[in-house]
Amino acid sequence: MSLLSLGTISTNKMNSGQLLLWTSIPAVVVYGLSRINWPRTIFRFVFGIVAPTKERFWPSDDPQISPGARGMAWILLAGPPPPHDVQPIRTMMKYFWPNVWPTPPPGTIQVDVVPTPRATSQSLWITPSSCSNTCTQCLIHLHGGGMIAGTTGTERGLAVELARRLGVPVLSVDYRLVPEATIQQAVEDVVTAYQWLRKTHPHLTKLSFLGGSAGAGHSLLAAIRLQELDLDVKPTSLVLSSPGPGMEFLPSQVAATVEETRRTWKHLDKNAPHDGYMAGEFYQFVTSIVYQDPANREYLTQQLSKLSKGKLPPCLVTAGSYEVLLDGVHALVDALQTEQVPVVYKEYWKMQHCHFCFFEFTPEASDALDELILWLNKSWNKE
Repeated sequence: MSLLSLGTISTNKMNSGQLLLWTSIPAVVVYGLSRINWPRTIFRFVFGIVAPTKERFWPSDDPQISPGARGMAWILLAGPPPPHDVQPIRTMMKYFWPNVWPTPPPGTIQVDVVPTPRATSQSLWITPSSCSNTCTQCLIHLHGGGMIAGTTGTERGLAVELARRLGVPVLSVDYRLVPEATIQQAVEDVVTAYQWLRKTHPHLTKLSFLGGSAGAGHSLLAAIRLQELDLDVKPTSLVLSSPGPGMEFLPSQVAATVEETRRTWKHLDKNAPHDGYMAGEFYQFVTSIVYQDPANREYLTQQLSKLSKGKLPPCLVTAGSYEVLLDGVHALVDALQTEQVPVVYKEYWKMQHCHFCFFEFTPEASDALDELILWLNKSWNKE
């Protein structure tokens, strides 16, 4: 009997084998459809007319493909761009991510562009309407982007949400990017912004850093640098979420090449299928650009060796269990504990890189952001 003829036979006339076959077909079809990566499939279909293969997304001189399309293709197709070509990812982070975040209700948040740390910067001063004149707390937010991409506009929605939930002003700092600048210059931009904040808002005395990915690394490096300066007010606390590239140069790691790190960081490969935010070979791509300058490697090695020389403030370090950089996060937590820095570590099950950035889309991410808020308020002795 043919398979097609089964459709005309009533179930009470089927033998057990035929019934099992007939009822299994829909289950197999549904399972197969559920395994398809629909965003990636649709993207391939839409752009297939212009670029039949993903390699065609990358020629920079191809007028048919915009930089934004190449950036989106990278995220969705998980294919590496040409070596040292940072423009696709920069364009994607500049124009795509700002449209993902929610818009706060009118009148609840005021966002102003402030000239710090450089005249050409786009740092943001974000004040919630709930903030009183007696407020002494302020959060300094540093965006991510692997040190090579991102702007304050990229994570503007997150910074606004932090201001709304905390009820305190937020300074979202614009810093220079690699390869046009060095990591040291980027960190000096953050330090300069801190000094500007102290000069222009002297009543703010409880200042905390918060950064995700590269922003977490720059927050840590800025805090180390600020401990060396003669300041009346130093950072109160640090929130380091998914610390990004740079942790390879902790004293316990001392890896100068991607290859060395890949041999010791098992989660780079183990979590690659799960960490959608760190798509494809983004880590390898970033480090190939950042570490090609010996000055960056030397600076990271030098500064991260100073964890024992300065008293860092209390730290909250967070990560998702699906992070490809989870080994680097663990190495940082171990280093902080070894140097007796007060540190709280939270690892969220089956969450990915920069997990709380998805607060608008998943309740788990929103809950993680609430826990972060509670910890910050406690560090400020704020009820």
